[in-house]
This record gives sequence, C-alpha cells and structure tokens, in this order.
Amino acid sequence: MRRLLCLAIACAMAAPVSAVTLDGSIAGDGYSLVATQTVDTGFGDNFSELDAAWGQVQGGVLYVTLTGNLEGNFNKLNIFIDSVAGGENVITLPFGSGGNNPGNDNWANKYAGFTFDAGFAADYMLINRRGNGNTYDFDFNSVGNPGLVEASGNIFGGSMSGVNPSVGASALGVAFDKASGRWYFTCREVVLA
Repeated sequence: MRRLLCLAIACAMAAPVSAVTLDGSIAGDGYSLVATQTVDTGFGDNFSELDAAWGQVQGGVLYVTLTGNLEGNFNKLNIFIDSVAGGENVITLPFGSGGNNPGNDNWANKYAGFTFDAGFAADYMLINRRGNGNTYDFDFNSVGNPGLVEASGNIFGGSMSGVNPSVGASALGVAFDKASGRWYFTCREVVLA
C-alpha cells in the first residue's frame, strides 16, 4: 500500500517569536506544531517514519520542519505542496507518456492516478533521498510542469548531516540533523511562483 504525506500549513499562524535559523532543528525558532503522526510505520520501527510536522510563515516565507527517521538505503520522503492556484488534484503521467509531469526518479509513473483530498491540488513536489554511505539527494519539481526539475545530488558534500542554504536554481534551504537518532528536515520556500 502506498502511503503519502500531504502537508498543508495555514498562513494564519501566530507571529513568530524569533528569526528562523536553517539548522535542521526547531529549537528557539518559534515553530508551531501542526501535525503529529499517530499511526505506526510499516517500514520497521524507527527506520523510516514521520513523527511530527512543525511550521511557520515569516515574511511570506514558509518554513517546515518534519521530525522522524529516513533510512539510509535510498528510501524517499516525497512531499507535495499546494501553495498557488492551479496544480494537480489527480497526479498525471510524465510528459511524453500522456501526462504533464517531470519524469525524474520515475515519481509520476508511481503516483499516476493518485487523487488528493478535495481542495488540494499539488503545485510542487520535494523528493528527499538518503543513500548508502554519506549521500543525501534532493529534487524539486513543479507538478504539472515538466520544465521545472531540479535534481541535486549529495547536497551536504558527503556528510550524513548538514545545512545547505541554497539547493538548486530555486535556492531552497535544506538541513538534515541525524543527532540523537532523530531526523529533521527544514525546507525554506524562497520563490515559488
């Protein structure tokens, strides 16, 4: 069975108490808890699972931190974002195969026909991959636009943890902290037009 996280964070959150630091942690950054995972994982306890979602909007920028684990065997965390008008409520095939999506990582073939809840039409998709050894890859895609694909490999320069404030042409900030066996992901939306 396919499991999918669709994260929608309302822009009406309380004003933050401090500036956000891109460091893979929620400590001292004024995040609000927006979701908690209460269903056990099917991938083995503490190997690949989400625990909670934290977020805030500051100066028109969406900050999201997801806590949990992502196993280092090229398991993926795919995140769909609905942030502008348009997008796809039902995921289509890749461009060239009857649809209008990018074909990187074969994601559109895997999700083709998947229907989101009413009112959610994905505009963007983030693909996070932890590989064997010290590899962390990150892809940024526009759903329904095969022309926007940013596939960035080894974004922390051979480390299992790190901060990269400017990944790809869209300059998304990504941080990953493996400390204490917990996984933190922070994605800063710079410009998604």
